[in-house]
Amino acid sequence: MNFSIREATQADLIQIANYFTSKPNEYWLNMGVDPNKLPDKIKLLHILQEEFDKPIEDKQLFYIIWIVDGTAVGHSNINKIKYGQEAEIHLHLWDHENTKKGVGIPMLKLSIKRYFELFKLSKLFCEPYAKNIAPNVIIPKLGFEFMHAVRPNPVGWIHLDVELNSYVLTKEKFNSLKEFYSSSN
Repeated sequence: MNFSIREATQADLIQIANYFTSKPNEYWLNMGVDPNKLPDKIKLLHILQEEFDKPIEDKQLFYIIWIVDGTAVGHSNINKIKYGQEAEIHLHLWDHENTKKGVGIPMLKLSIKRYFELFKLSKLFCEPYAKNIAPNVIIPKLGFEFMHAVRPNPVGWIHLDVELNSYVLTKEKFNSLKEFYSSSN
């Protein structure tokens, strides 16, 4: 498989919005997301466009499109961005057919490297739902260190009141893994 990434373009915003507004409720519940809190497609497109238009130093959302063999298959994004400091990473494969095929780690390696470079981060956090197995297996393989389990208060804007596992990848740890992040898989 050939893996590549690119920053999301304006044309990608509809695909991202479709992903978030077309999955069944059970899909989101398995990720610790309250489907009733997800914005409708029009509102989500407005949010995405507003963020897309901001200068990089002011962004609170940023998307990278994942491409496998020339086809867009998912995205990674960061939010809670404090330019030059920290952000929180998320990962999404758009279709079930691409899960468990070895796509996650190579795509995240490319994405994480780009986030550290582009946003001049000192820390990158990831807080997946504690019962969502895939990210809790993949994230430590990328050098993220488990910090603690947390039940955020207040609960995130689209999340259920559930336990999250909090991980961090510091710039120092990322730099110590440069060879790993430069390899193709």
